[in-house]
Amino acid sequence: MAAVEKSPAVKRMHDAVMDCADASLTKPPVTRQMIGIRLLETSRESLKRVFALSYAYRMTGNMRYAGRAEQEMLACCAFSDWNPSHFLDVAEMAVSMSIGYDWLYDVLSPDTREKVEKALFEKAFRPLETDVQPWYEWTSNWNSVCNAGVTLAALAVYECAPEQCGRIISRSLESNRKALSVYAPDGAYPEGAMYWGYGSSFEIMMMAALESVCGTDFGLAGSPGFLKSGYFLQAMLTPGGGSFNYSDASYANISNPMVFWIAGKTGDTSLLYNLLGYPGCNDGSFLEDRTLPFAVISASGLDLEHVSPPVWNTWYGRGETPVFVYRSGWESFEDTYFGIKGGTPSSGHAHMDGGSFIYERDSVRWALDLGMQDYGSLEKYGLDIWNLGQDSDRWKVFRYGNTGHNTVSVMNAMHCASGRAEIVDTMTSVSEKGAVVDLSGLLPQFGRVTRKAVLDAEDNLCLEDVFENGGSRQTVVWIMNTEAVPEIVSDDAVRLTCRGHEMSVKFRATSPFSLKILPADPPAEYDAPNPGVMQVCLVMDTRVRKTEKIKVCFQNADRDSVRGASSGTGPARCRDHDRGHE
Repeated sequence: MAAVEKSPAVKRMHDAVMDCADASLTKPPVTRQMIGIRLLETSRESLKRVFALSYAYRMTGNMRYAGRAEQEMLACCAFSDWNPSHFLDVAEMAVSMSIGYDWLYDVLSPDTREKVEKALFEKAFRPLETDVQPWYEWTSNWNSVCNAGVTLAALAVYECAPEQCGRIISRSLESNRKALSVYAPDGAYPEGAMYWGYGSSFEIMMMAALESVCGTDFGLAGSPGFLKSGYFLQAMLTPGGGSFNYSDASYANISNPMVFWIAGKTGDTSLLYNLLGYPGCNDGSFLEDRTLPFAVISASGLDLEHVSPPVWNTWYGRGETPVFVYRSGWESFEDTYFGIKGGTPSSGHAHMDGGSFIYERDSVRWALDLGMQDYGSLEKYGLDIWNLGQDSDRWKVFRYGNTGHNTVSVMNAMHCASGRAEIVDTMTSVSEKGAVVDLSGLLPQFGRVTRKAVLDAEDNLCLEDVFENGGSRQTVVWIMNTEAVPEIVSDDAVRLTCRGHEMSVKFRATSPFSLKILPADPPAEYDAPNPGVMQVCLVMDTRVRKTEKIKVCFQNADRDSVRGASSGTGPARCRDHDRGHE
């Protein structure tokens, strides 16, 4: 309790956990409720309650919390199964049971301990032996979460069957190195910020449990790029408090309680700057909040009274999904933010968004990403959104396909699903910061396609797209989603206005072009709406065997002398709408 009493930040998290525990006291125990193909929401609710209740008991000694956690555990033990066909559900339930079993062991009745042990062996371990588990070979968040779940369970009940539990742990250690390989070399997580939060949270709990029980994490935390991924997560947070939400990610703030553990491991508490009450900071909620007790434990040993802002303004992560980020500062909602990405649609949770960018300035997101769509809303239509092939249903979804992103396309054609975009150069000087992305692998209609995106000394953005050696005439489309109100003011210019701010956008090209303003209205019934979002489009016919260029430059052109109408309260919305991508 000393850290809770000393640090307001730790106390905030402690109070949030205690509030969850207190609320759980009066709720009926969870029931086995499937949502589509998943039991995941039930498993997550169980983990949230049992973790909080177990923490509350350990902090207060109040048996009400322990008794209520025991009821939750018994309810889950009585389920017919934990839905092994979707093993994430099993994994999170196994973590819930393992924490409750370990933290409350001395106060659980012998009968309850026996039932939890039996449930773990039958509902978590037996499917490992009787069913093929493909996630052992995957590099995605599934590998991280599922291996963490069965490892924590095997550590908890190791004394009951040392040989069997030892085999489970050994197999998971071998398998998990595949998932850790994707963090190399700089920590850029290929599935985006939100799934970093999911996979990495369970990775870290597994590492911490192994270290606690075995005295070592067997080198997992030392995997190339893993600890650097804390900077990736920080880089994805924008001054306005949202995120660079490429791939399957939401616009919302991406604060994650596991960053406290990374800060402790690296000795760099600047990673916590935006979680502790500074501009763009956490508002009291956390992604993966069911693991919040772990954050209190991790934070308790840190000096949180002298957290300095980060010293970097540009961040570049190589790897499967390369990302470049520029941020002008860390003190204001009005700071400039620019992010651009490469990658391939064939990565897990990826979109056809190679070369896509976001641009935030004066608390306005002039160029935005629509983000993910709820999986259940698509699966109920029978869409196969997990197939990453060229003809997959996934690319028919507006938010997933290339025409829903801030990139360039050939009219009526998808990006090549097996192709990839590489960041081939970066610029980091005061007068020129940005990146060059090679899009050739996504647009095979041309011999070479590049996008150069650069901000000048005043943080005005210019993008230049170059199309070389087209074998036939093509119609190319340049697209940008915006929350601002766009207006075509001439044949080559668009004015964007939002919350008293104005941005001028100038277009140049080597061939005649037309400009269009379109609502981001998706074409299909299954698509989620995007209220208030507009698309600025340039359409141009290319010439055969010619090098064509499109150059688009943004110039800050505020009409009002008073900047930052939302300063002090965070970013307000443009027009009277809710952003559908949030």
